[in-house]
Amino acid sequence: MSFIDKSPGAFIAAVNAILYGTVLVEVWMLTTSSLAVMGLFMALIIVLAGLLCRYIMDLMGSEEYIAGEQHVVVAPAPAPAAAPVAVARPAATAPAMGTPVLS
Repeated sequence: MSFIDKSPGAFIAAVNAILYGTVLVEVWMLTTSSLAVMGLFMALIIVLAGLLCRYIMDLMGSEEYIAGEQHVVVAPAPAPAAAPVAVARPAATAPAMGTPVLS
């Protein structure tokens, strides 16, 4: 199971933390007026965006299934069923006269 299946709330919290963290880093990066810091953090943002895209694509699976090209795994044939076992039933008795049927 993936992180999103185990804990959807924690996944949303992590995504929001990454989103707002990235925005704050971008704001700080633009206020420092340093080209080195700007280049470093832009590279970091690009790498994180690539990792996030790869994670989402792994969650979605391949396109072979959608295109109908994925091979279907055939389940083995089930074993033949055993012969039915005869069960003895008690003899049905008629209700006595004057007794309610549904009591």
